[in-house]
Amino acid sequence: MKDRSFINSSLRLLFCLPLLLITLQQSSAKPPGNRFVLKGMLSANRDSAILTYIDKDGKYTCAVTPVIKGAFQLEGRIALPEMASILFKNKNEHIPQALLENHSRRFYLEASPMMINGDPGRAAELKITGSQTETEYEILEARTRPIREEMKPLVEAYRKEGDHEKAALIEEKFTSFNDRIKKLTYAFFLEYPNSWVTLDQMRFYVSQVKIDSAERIYRNMSKEQSSSSLGVMIAEEIQQMKQGLPGNMAAPFTKTELSGHPLSLSDFKGKYVLLDFWASWCVPCRKGNPHLLELYRKYGKKGLVIIGIADDDRTLGAWRSAVEKDQIGVWHQILRGYAPKTGNTYKTNPDDLDYAYGVHDIPTQILIDPNGRIAGRFGDNQGGTQQDMDQMLMSVFEKLP
Repeated sequence: MKDRSFINSSLRLLFCLPLLLITLQQSSAKPPGNRFVLKGMLSANRDSAILTYIDKDGKYTCAVTPVIKGAFQLEGRIALPEMASILFKNKNEHIPQALLENHSRRFYLEASPMMINGDPGRAAELKITGSQTETEYEILEARTRPIREEMKPLVEAYRKEGDHEKAALIEEKFTSFNDRIKKLTYAFFLEYPNSWVTLDQMRFYVSQVKIDSAERIYRNMSKEQSSSSLGVMIAEEIQQMKQGLPGNMAAPFTKTELSGHPLSLSDFKGKYVLLDFWASWCVPCRKGNPHLLELYRKYGKKGLVIIGIADDDRTLGAWRSAVEKDQIGVWHQILRGYAPKTGNTYKTNPDDLDYAYGVHDIPTQILIDPNGRIAGRFGDNQGGTQQDMDQMLMSVFEKLP
């Protein structure tokens, strides 16, 4: 199953070039409000410390300060505890972007006096104190680290594989590892309901658990967390996901088919319609197409309509090729209506069918009854299995002449 949830489980922060060294005022007092003070004492010297984080206005900020005899201090303002990255480097030293992760330390920045100690050459082992959020995050990291270590050879093989189809097959093997990590992470959410780690990490998991589980975690959060901008966003995503559940009316849409003809869901009023969310690059989707063909041959003559909804807005050639190769042009084929990325955020497209039906994983199938109401959902975390879909279709169509 291909997960297309909000973005990955890690926050990708890019380091700015230290063209200007910023000297910040020294202060030993407790930071007022949402101001953080980050001090450091390194066992080996570097010329500069570079901190990248999201500031109180939601902007990516890159703060640079000199390191003098191993000591440095950085200050700033944040709205909430935020995931940040710090890097130490020497003048004129170039670190390739591909190696930044190995040379930097990711941690939760908090509005409190914080301290970093250790060898800058061993970034992952730097000791950070003064942030309760970071302490809690290290607990979660310790629990999932053994699984991530197990995954390393597989991840390395995936990164090196140049063939798209072979890489996709390797990626499929991530599922069992990710399921184990998800289980441990969900247990952490329940154990630390008021942790800012739970709030921050939940945005990556809200679509990966059942809606009732997501709601349970959200209800357990403090009022301050649930009413924060991130908390509100999570609540909105939960509500959006509910729209695609059985019992709700199907979201209307009008799209252009692969053939170039207009297609509206309303064109099929009075019929059972199966929405198949898929993509040319999705291995499980492609593997499932022969079975869908069998179902269509069996029930299409009895009135079943299938509409393929592809996540291929940016790969039109691959979409057309997959439809032809898999011989699925016998039913309607349209695009989801991808929401393009603008800057650091994703612009919501009201015509994006994945958004309209709360689809985050593919393949996902949604069955709509003759009255336009969702009768069943299958394939993703919110729905049943392929066997459940087969059983429902059989119960609907086997009794028809």
